[in-house]
Amino acid sequence: MWRREGFLRASGLGCLLVKLGLAVTEVKFNRLWSRLSS
Repeated sequence: MWRREGFLRASGLGCLLVKLGLAVTEVKFNRLWSRLSS
């Protein structure tokens, strides 16, 4: 069984990782797009 504190900490970390992954993907896409546009 999950303890509530551990679960909240893990879900918070997962959310942070997802946001970080999306940010990195967005940066890579923007670089690729600017390269294609020019």
